[in-house]
Amino acid sequence: MRKLVSVRTISDIQPIPGADVIEQVSIDGWVVVAQKGIHTIGDTVLYFEIDSFLPQTDPRFESFMKFGTRTFDGVVGHRVKTVRLRGVYSQGIIMPLVEFPEIVELIEDHDYSETVGVIKWERSEETGMIGDAKGSFPSFLRKSDQERIQNLYGKLSNSNLATELFVGTMKMDGSSITVFHYPPEYQEDGCVTGYCSRNQQLEFPEEGQDAGKFYQGADKSGLFSKVTKLHELYGSYYAIQGELVGPGIQGNFEKFDQYQVFVYNIFDIQKQQYVDYGTFAEMAEAIDLQICPVVYEATPILSQPLETILAMANGKGVINSYREGIVFKQLSGTTQFKVISNKYLAKEE
Repeated sequence: MRKLVSVRTISDIQPIPGADVIEQVSIDGWVVVAQKGIHTIGDTVLYFEIDSFLPQTDPRFESFMKFGTRTFDGVVGHRVKTVRLRGVYSQGIIMPLVEFPEIVELIEDHDYSETVGVIKWERSEETGMIGDAKGSFPSFLRKSDQERIQNLYGKLSNSNLATELFVGTMKMDGSSITVFHYPPEYQEDGCVTGYCSRNQQLEFPEEGQDAGKFYQGADKSGLFSKVTKLHELYGSYYAIQGELVGPGIQGNFEKFDQYQVFVYNIFDIQKQQYVDYGTFAEMAEAIDLQICPVVYEATPILSQPLETILAMANGKGVINSYREGIVFKQLSGTTQFKVISNKYLAKEE
């Protein structure tokens, strides 16, 4: 689970060539550009990760509003993004812990976002894009949300996972889609399959009704018949998860000319767990799924320095000259993490 706001310890501070008032501060795997002279190595600070949405009404965040505001969920505030300052990528912000007296207990790996009134900024599901909502995201499914390597590297690289093999697949920039086969105990109205956007289950379009882009993409990719085929071949009930891409979807980063889905996960609903990548690849081949392209073959990636892993996120996309990043997936287990390209994060929006 992503921890948007967390208590961290400063591990290093380095000057930025040519900069008089700012310096680069390291906390775990992250680098943040901060005002010079405020922080020292060993300080405990509050770290606000990328996509933290800081409300304008909190005077503690007032200084960040000059860098841009927007309205999200009816709240005016500032979205924390990756920015490049004097050649250094700054990923997130840090603030002295003393400014947040409401944090009375320091808990390792705890998310304090609710405590300090910060929410996660997410791209909206565009009206007319998803079709009609049927209800909330089903409780028997799981939303995919890989953690970033900067938050995991210290723990994973010092565990038995350091020698495990991971496959690196391209992270596609689109909208999350899930197509699933109903287990009998959840079936209703005779429906065998269903589909969802990231946050909602969607209605199937009626005959003659304009289908939303999610339905068009799932139908074009044959996912409704293929998720049923998985049940026939392997016995359990499954959900296929992927990235919907195409015209009008989140800016269509790769400039695809038609709606399609690049699949990245298969979830076993009865076991309530994702299948490992080796099984995923076998299943995908058996039912002819289009999967996210493999960029790096199986390798013990966690034996590499963090800087090396971060650099691996850079490179060409499917069509675009650069990509969003890489998702590394354990070949014979369920550990996954993502590595996002700084070039992608710092792109103009």
